[in-house]
Amino acid sequence: GTIKQYFEGFAANVTTTTRVFSQLRSFQEAGAVEYTIVNPGDNRTCARCGHLEGKTFPVDDGLIQMEKIINAKSPEDIKKIQPWLTAKQLSKISFTPGHIGGKAGIKDSSALTKAGLSLPPYHYRCRCIIDISITSV
Repeated sequence: GTIKQYFEGFAANVTTTTRVFSQLRSFQEAGAVEYTIVNPGDNRTCARCGHLEGKTFPVDDGLIQMEKIINAKSPEDIKKIQPWLTAKQLSKISFTPGHIGGKAGIKDSSALTKAGLSLPPYHYRCRCIIDISITSV
């Protein structure tokens, strides 16, 4: 792409990250326990985001991920903390797409968190956001 496209995409990712961090802090202040990954679910939704749609994470796990990102010293650190995996790589960590409840859901979100996938963005120009989980209300 062009330099303009690169910086537009970069700005979109910075905006997504800022929005997600702000939402996470507001969930913490409100006493929420969990949040859920949400994406538009339209024909532009990629396989990665479709797989992550509905995944639920503890707010505390998201806050730990956020602090790691904020304290990163280099782009290489960010790549290790929050990797952008392919759909195939993602499916090896999280076998079932979408929301999973009960013990299986806890295991699934734990595996995703361990892999650095508890917060969007999940790729360049990712449109995923987080929303307070209905189980937190």
